[in-house]
Amino acid sequence: TDPEIAARVRLFEFRVPEEFYDLQTDPAALNDLIDDADFEYEIDEMRRVLEDRMRRTNDPLLIPFLDRGEE
Repeated sequence: TDPEIAARVRLFEFRVPEEFYDLQTDPAALNDLIDDADFEYEIDEMRRVLEDRMRRTNDPLLIPFLDRGEE
């Protein structure tokens, strides 16, 4: 019955493939910045770091990660 808790539950029920938060200004991770052009460089850098780690560790989700967003 609490609208704030209900909104948080909906967030977890309908997750998106990628999210990006500024945890210094948004420690509760409520404002997804994945489409914010101001953070494009940081997001691309995080994707490169993650992909590198996935390759080095033979992560089985590498292929879905590389194919994300393609329908």
